[in-house]
Amino acid sequence: MKLTIIYQETNRGWGSRMASFLKKNAPEVWKVKLVEMPVLNLPVIDEPENHLPEEMPGTDLMLALIETGSLGQLVPELSFKSGARAALIPVDFETGMPAGLQRQIKSRLEEQDVAVAMPEPFCSLTPVGYDEKLIRSFAEEFGRPEFEFYCQESRLGKVEVERSSPCGGSHFVAGEITGSELDEASQEAGLAHQYYPCMASVDIIHRSAHVTEAAVKRARKDCLQQSGSEKTTS
Repeated sequence: MKLTIIYQETNRGWGSRMASFLKKNAPEVWKVKLVEMPVLNLPVIDEPENHLPEEMPGTDLMLALIETGSLGQLVPELSFKSGARAALIPVDFETGMPAGLQRQIKSRLEEQDVAVAMPEPFCSLTPVGYDEKLIRSFAEEFGRPEFEFYCQESRLGKVEVERSSPCGGSHFVAGEITGSELDEASQEAGLAHQYYPCMASVDIIHRSAHVTEAAVKRARKDCLQQSGSEKTTS
């Protein structure tokens, strides 16, 4: 799969951190290209073609990491220029991606026969519910975190990341909760999620933390059910 990641270098660093993590940790068979876009502070872009990169790599799936509404307005043109068959546009900033802009982008992409996914937050993405294989393939690798716990009596002897959140925070959380009491793992995971830190906007960050806590609770339940099996360390 050819994946092109559109991002901006901002003071927050949300998009650049995520783009870097995904490029480094994507499956080897994926061909990942990064395209940095300028930070524009224009409420309306009348001539979007004047703000597009001169060269745009051809791609199967375009991931647009939008922190400003200006970049959001360019997504349909970027998609068309890249020849993308699917677009993944996470909503981690409602200020940069208000509902009206989301509808506008989705409508224009569908006119181009481009499949669209707009998970809110990005770490809630799962393969379920998408007909487009490209989106499912991405979501099998990155999205809603999944952990596997190896219990050592009442503690976590080892934590493995089965699927990471797109920002890489799941690996940080796994390291922080290793060795903790099973009964405290969910709460500690929520704190670790904030400390990473999660860079979503204030109105979304709490939902993102809940996603991580829920993943830890699922892993804890599985670990307790399999206590005494080959997954339990001594």
